[in-house]
Order: sequence, then C-alpha cells, then structure tokens
Amino acid sequence: MLKRNNGFFRKTFAIFMSDLSQRSVYIFLLIPLTLLLLYKEKGTVPPAVLSDGISQDFFRLFMGDYRIIPEMSYQPPFAWILLNAYIAFIVGGFPFGSMETAIITKFRSRVSWWISKCFSLLFIIALSHAAIFCTVVLTDISELKAAFFGFDKNSLAAILLPFAVSTACSFVQSLMNLYLKPVFGYVLVVSMQIASTFIHSPILFAGYSQLNRTVLSNPSGITLRLGFTVPAIITLLCMALGAFMSCCIEILGDRSRK
Repeated sequence: MLKRNNGFFRKTFAIFMSDLSQRSVYIFLLIPLTLLLLYKEKGTVPPAVLSDGISQDFFRLFMGDYRIIPEMSYQPPFAWILLNAYIAFIVGGFPFGSMETAIITKFRSRVSWWISKCFSLLFIIALSHAAIFCTVVLTDISELKAAFFGFDKNSLAAILLPFAVSTACSFVQSLMNLYLKPVFGYVLVVSMQIASTFIHSPILFAGYSQLNRTVLSNPSGITLRLGFTVPAIITLLCMALGAFMSCCIEILGDRSRK
C-alpha cells in the first residue's frame, strides 16, 4: 500500500511539474500586472473593517462591482475582470497538456489521472494567488505601509475568498475542457465572470469574489460563510463529475493535443 501511494505521489508531482513548466512564465507575469492594477486602483478607499495594508490592497484588486445596490450606475470593474480573465488564461486547456498521452498511459485508471490533475490545478491556482499576495506584501513593505497592522479574520477572508472563487471557476473551466475545445471553456467562464459584474444574483457564484458585494463592505451583502461554502461545493462537484466523465469519454489521441 505504501509503495502504491508513493507511486501515486510521484506521478502527481510529475504532472504538477509538467503543468507548471507550461505556465510558470504566465504566473510570473502576474507580478507586473498586479503592480499596474494597484497603481490604477490606488485611489479606492477600502472599508473600515480592513485596517491592514495587505487586505486593503486586496480589496482594491478584487473590489469588483462599484455599485452597492443594482440601481446605481454601472462601471466595469476592470481590475477584477482582468485578474480573473488572466487566471482563466493560465488555466488554459487544463487538464490536457503536451505530454498527456504518455502521462495517462502510466496510470492504471483514468480516475487516478484526474485526481492527480485536480491536485495539480489546485497548486497552480494557489501559486497564481501567491504571486499576487507576495507582490502586495512587497509593495506595502517598500512603501512603508503598516502591512500587517490590524490583521484579523476579515483581512484573511479578503485574501482567501478570491482564491476560493478562482479555484471553483478553474475547476468548472477544466471540466468543460473535457468536452469542449479550450477556447470555448475559456470564453464561457470569462463570460460568466463578466456577467456577474452587472447582474446581482447568488446563482452567479463567480461574483462572490467581488469584495464590495460582501459583508466586508456592505452589511446586507454576501456572507463570508456563503462566499466560501458555495465555491467549495462547486469545486468538489467538478472533481466528482470529472472523475466520472474521464471514464466515459475519449481523452487520448487528438483530445490530448488540443
């Protein structure tokens, strides 16, 4: 049993390194993109519940819709849209890659392959948000801001909620890529994200990472419990559906080279 687990972990690590090698440059480019968006949104005033520099900057990046209520005039939240669209671009044609045919044949089951891919995708999204986080921290330190002063559970929620929603969106995109060409999966996810910026509906979970719509900014907004629970459920459902679909469709040959 231990030998079998070690083999699974080695294959999972190999898959992650292969996926990372195809995306490392794009993850690195999140650094200048984050700096540019921080400069663009520097005039945004975060809510009083966020008193530390890090969560304030995360609010500026992931504030999303400027409207507290739908009746207000709509302004496209370019920073939120651009960050989410870029992360969807990093996901790209996941779970397929340039070496997928050789990788799949090494696994005894497609379910094991899909589970390894799920771990790999989770790490890729975590690294993407870590790049944003590190950029924010280093920016605050260089500008002599009180980066960690007043850091509390609200600050932690402001940082982790965008990650939770990005993870759910990325798993939805990967699930669609099993059936559709990657460009269609990308367009559908980004369209859902853009639609969530002007439609106030709990059905569009992609909008949960718009921090201006949460209780951090509006007492009647999306609760943090709902904001974390729904993306977690969607992520788990995508993992389960992907395991089932990977056994029912052709994923070798031409599909692995898409």
